[in-house]
Amino acid sequence: MDDKCSRRKHRRYSPPEGTVAALRPFGEKIGLVKDIGGGGLSFDYLILDTQNMKRGTVSPNGNIDILWPKKKTHLKGIPCMVVWENMAPSDKRSTVSIFFRRLGVSFQGPMQHERKLLDDFLAECKSAQV
Repeated sequence: MDDKCSRRKHRRYSPPEGTVAALRPFGEKIGLVKDIGGGGLSFDYLILDTQNMKRGTVSPNGNIDILWPKKKTHLKGIPCMVVWENMAPSDKRSTVSIFFRRLGVSFQGPMQHERKLLDDFLAECKSAQV
């Protein structure tokens, strides 16, 4: 079992197709959510500055928005902390050089209203896994 998975307190789920995360106040860090759980999520974002491709360029604290356009779901401003960042696996079939970084964040005490919205969204993710 992956060491990172064994340290998690919450199970991770695949999000519904098209779920996007945006790290604020760093608007350029927007991408598709790869997995999500009660404690955090990971998402891939496009690297716009290829000179900084190999090193992390994200501040450790911020807020994250989670958007699921299909159901018009928008969880806004969940406090979070960046836990890790690295290069995302590349698509070897692509003929174009596009680079992504994968970012993992932990939720830092969402407020009661945000927690209810997050729990509802996670229930949706969990039911889709069955």
